[in-house]
Amino acid sequence: MCRFSCLFMNALLCSSVMGSAKPFSNLSPRIVGGNVANITNHPYAAHIVVTYSGNNGVEFQSNCAAAIIGRDWILSAARCFDHAVIKKSVFHGGSTEKGGDNGKYSYLKPAIIHPKYNVNSSDYDFALAQLWIKLDWSGTIDYLDLPTDEDEIRNGDLCWTAGWGELWGYKSGRDEDDLLHEVMLPIYDHSICEKIYDRKLTQRMLCAGYVNGTSNKGICDDDWGAPLVCDRKLFGISSFIKENEPCGKSPAVFGRVKSIRKWIENETGIIPKNKFQF
Repeated sequence: MCRFSCLFMNALLCSSVMGSAKPFSNLSPRIVGGNVANITNHPYAAHIVVTYSGNNGVEFQSNCAAAIIGRDWILSAARCFDHAVIKKSVFHGGSTEKGGDNGKYSYLKPAIIHPKYNVNSSDYDFALAQLWIKLDWSGTIDYLDLPTDEDEIRNGDLCWTAGWGELWGYKSGRDEDDLLHEVMLPIYDHSICEKIYDRKLTQRMLCAGYVNGTSNKGICDDDWGAPLVCDRKLFGISSFIKENEPCGKSPAVFGRVKSIRKWIENETGIIPKNKFQF
């Protein structure tokens, strides 16, 4: 009874501060190796399509995910916008189905790629993008809080990620290809992932997933920019996976949002909700 009352009071507090009752709850314990998810469980998840020109002038498209962090701001991976000539970028949120008619569309203003982004090492793999419209919070569209200095995640903690990435080779029915998928991933120590990747991971990175290839659960192509959510806060943005092996066989690397929070604050004015609460 106490637990229910606390949850209810927290919801009311959240509603009074930001105009949203944070209805999402991630109840199912199960992207590749995951389950089809309803957008109401991940209303902060968005799909973005970036159209750009290649060297020969031919247009290409890249599909990515993003996290809604404000009424007109999203956070994604820099690699999604790392193109010389971008024609347009489109946001779509509030729908379980990729491109679903019941979702909300908006063009994006030119993305702000982190100034220290390194394309070779994927360090600082973050990009902010602003919508041309402001979103209304609902059961299908909502924001994620940024972690505060006091918020910590530890090795073994379980976190959620969700996206519309590729399922080829993991699902037999193509009727699920355009649907949002979710998966729960444990946080791993840097030293374990550095051995798996045979490279140094920076303090701007988090490692989450499963080792030994026994689960085949994790992110895949087109899941770049997908949020890693721990205790309902945005701790990570999916960045890269180990090359030349099936998706989900090894842990994935996510950008550590807490490490670049000051940059987010400076660019957007968005601060953690309880940053100045004493």
